Amino acid sequence: MGRRDSLLRSLVSDYLLVRQGCLALASEPAAARAELEQLLGDERLPGPLSQLVATFNLIWSPATQPEFADAARLLRLELLKLHASLSMELLGRAAAGRPELGELVARLDTLLLELVQGEAENPLLLRLFLEQPGLSVTLWDKDLAQLFAELFPHTPEAGYLIAAKSYFTAHRLKEALAAYEQALAINPAQEEARRKSYVISGMVRDAAAREGED
Repeated sequence: MGRRDSLLRSLVSDYLLVRQGCLALASEPAAARAELEQLLGDERLPGPLSQLVATFNLIWSPATQPEFADAARLLRLELLKLHASLSMELLGRAAAGRPELGELVARLDTLLLELVQGEAENPLLLRLFLEQPGLSVTLWDKDLAQLFAELFPHTPEAGYLIAAKSYFTAHRLKEALAAYEQALAINPAQEEARRKSYVISGMVRDAAAREGED
């Protein structure tokens, strides 16, 4: 399970690189060849687009389809179509029916959000959004509070609680404390966040005191 969580986190990071490359292609046609080469890579060093498709294939194998298989399949097909179109252009051939990159990126953004919604309780994904708070704005024009409210419509603080537990397990006390405090900012009555914030605050102070004695 841990490897799959890590792959999903990598998937979002890889997609951001692909997205940036595609938008650069759409806005600066003169730099198309260099951007294509960077996106596609080669056999020796695969580019982010190939890596993204490979990660999809690792997560969603034909033998184990998740509940959101339809969205995953659509997203994979869109990526493969884009990969084929860019490959044709790199070879200097006209790619018939190449999708308009801006529209395709918007479609991929929507499908990626569907996948993230299906993985709402993935702690590493939640940590990724906490560590890069501008990511949800870039991808979906939603700040972190809006994204978490959509992922957890009845308990929007739940995203912060899941991330906080993951940070605490990884012995990242300051990040755990910050996440619990964000949960409390949303729901001051959240008992787990209140209790854990108190305990972790003491642990952080004790660790700082020990460092001062060394």
